Amino acid sequence: MSNSVTNSLIIERMPLPLLAASRSRSRFAGGSLCRAFPGDDSRNFGNSQGRRSLLTLRPNISPRKPGFYAGRCSGSSPADSGTASSRLTCTHRPDCLSRLRLAHHSAGESRKTCSTSTLENLAYIIYTSGSTGQPKGVLVTQQNLVHSTLARIAYYSKPVTSFLLIPSFAFDSSVACIFWTLCQGSTLVLFQEGSQRDIWQLTKLIVQHQVSHWLSVPSLYSTLLDTIDPDLLVSLHTVIVAGESCATELVERHRQLLPHTSLFNEYGPTEATVWSSVYNCQNHDLKNSVPIGRPIANTQIYLLDSHLQPVPIGVPGEVYIGGLGLARGYLNRPELTAQKFIANPFSEEPNARLYKTGDLGRYLPDGNIEFLGRIDHQVKLRGYRIELTAIEAILQQHPVVREAVVTLREEESGSKRLVAYVVPQQKPAPATNELRSFLRQKLPEYMIPNAFVILEELPLTPSGKVDRQSLPASEQVKSQPEMLVQEESTAEQTNYVAPRTVVEEALATIWSQVLGIKLLGIHDNFLELGGDSIQSIQVVAKAYEAGLKFSINQLFEHLTIAELAMVVETISVSQQEERSPTAPITHFSSIDTPSFTPSDFPEAELTQEELNKLLRNNT
Repeated sequence: MSNSVTNSLIIERMPLPLLAASRSRSRFAGGSLCRAFPGDDSRNFGNSQGRRSLLTLRPNISPRKPGFYAGRCSGSSPADSGTASSRLTCTHRPDCLSRLRLAHHSAGESRKTCSTSTLENLAYIIYTSGSTGQPKGVLVTQQNLVHSTLARIAYYSKPVTSFLLIPSFAFDSSVACIFWTLCQGSTLVLFQEGSQRDIWQLTKLIVQHQVSHWLSVPSLYSTLLDTIDPDLLVSLHTVIVAGESCATELVERHRQLLPHTSLFNEYGPTEATVWSSVYNCQNHDLKNSVPIGRPIANTQIYLLDSHLQPVPIGVPGEVYIGGLGLARGYLNRPELTAQKFIANPFSEEPNARLYKTGDLGRYLPDGNIEFLGRIDHQVKLRGYRIELTAIEAILQQHPVVREAVVTLREEESGSKRLVAYVVPQQKPAPATNELRSFLRQKLPEYMIPNAFVILEELPLTPSGKVDRQSLPASEQVKSQPEMLVQEESTAEQTNYVAPRTVVEEALATIWSQVLGIKLLGIHDNFLELGGDSIQSIQVVAKAYEAGLKFSINQLFEHLTIAELAMVVETISVSQQEERSPTAPITHFSSIDTPSFTPSDFPEAELTQEELNKLLRNNT
């Protein structure tokens, strides 16, 4: 590794390779890799960087680009592949790593990691959604990373003792978690892949490791408060929400359940290195919306009109960000970089810049900033920044689609989902599964619409633009999710099958409550109905209350009511009390008669005596 090389990491949740890249003054590339991006985008991810090294834990990764070691690992050294300019290392093979080290040293290269570098060297590349459907790489420098980390240490008075790493490497907030924690010599708590969907497993980690800091999207934290007894969360003294708008209701519920835990609302785009402003919610007036706060150290935020003039207090303006957190720009996108990163007209420094966020905000009388939404068609869903025009552009590449519009709909339950409105070239219109399959070849899963609505024409404004306000209302989309796809659907697609058993009826009722959909058939797909990881937690919790037992993983493996009913276990009231996901809650305060056993915490490998001691220390 060197400071001129981009090292791509296709790995599971482990920070060590990231730290190794930083130690060697090189940079790592992160984004929605592997599980999030389909094959085409994973290749585009690599090809856009001019990278020379690819570190992977997976034996079947094979980048198709000239100048790469593209063969699958067979235990031979990359030096044997005949391509010395680049290499692919499969860390699942210890012998491969050993041969790589031997080849490295036999070539006479120095083992010293120091090299000529400055703060302007790149630290990492984070990929975000692009308006054309291709992800764009944000170039973050060492100075940006140092600034962001030091500003975090300066602002938060309570030091990190144990941080639960919830965000994936696709989010730049994972960078905040990793470097903020390790720079203070504190503990970074990791979990097994897939456990982020299991709110009870996360709770066990909080209890086991006495986690002090939590950072997630507001919706996940809201689910934690709704599901878990607050007595299990007493170790948390700092909770940070970011990536979505923070609702006043969440602040109110937090105060009621965890009054001694500080709650902060952060704001900031990837282009400004994780965060740009922060708001302490402890003294927030619940009659008002939750602001995004004030700029962090060495950061400036301007609210400007279309002429780049500051707007008065209370008047909406576009958010522009300046300061040490501004990234270098976009990888191999000079025109887009020039468009979004402009000269700072308010600074005397010759190279000072501002980032044009596309967000709307206004100054409040107390100096805080209130977020008002977007001026374009970019949205955030479960922490992911999504360009709706990117989905529309890909949809319109389908040979049978003439026009397409995608919107983000908020349901009565408060959940949000993507809805695509499609005008076909001809009849019959393409089926839902066909459209989804087409999109999955080019877009990550989180950008796939939950519902498709077939229209003869898109509604237009008098000026000829698409009238998004006149698109079918959310209630129409919910009532008959499959039949709205096309009126001349095949019998198989439109055939509604009602629940046939008591278990199916109970599951249908639970799904209806969580998803906010009135009519549900046993062959409707949970994900296609708009279900997500947050709602899966709610489904499992309500099922336990109804005497039905299944795991979150089982729900995602059996996505229809008919399939799920086959693996559901019925449990008695006494079994619910003993084995409910919230069972630790009801017994946690009764340490004299402990109900925890080592089997409840298999990862901890504790004896009963050690477990009892841990529980006593946390009451």
